Amino acid sequence: MVFLLASEKSVKSQNRLSLGGSAVILNPFLPRLSVAVSRVNVTQSVVLGRKYQLESTKALGVWNPVGTVFVAESEEIVQEFVAAEVGQFFRLTEVP
Repeated sequence: MVFLLASEKSVKSQNRLSLGGSAVILNPFLPRLSVAVSRVNVTQSVVLGRKYQLESTKALGVWNPVGTVFVAESEEIVQEFVAAEVGQFFRLTEVP
């Protein structure tokens, strides 16, 4: 077992304790989490016979068309996309 004595000038932040110019890691095994989205399923609820354009963006900036304008042939359309290619944010607009 290791005991660590520190003065009032020591600073504790997250899992490190700073003593003067030295830092001591208190617990290097804190749990961590990382999420990477690789594919996105998009479900579109539409009205039969109407025209739509699906658009996507990677960072909620410029919206880019995904495919061409289409006429809905079913009330629900599910498509899968590679997020790195088209982005992970989508919107569906009805077009004239």
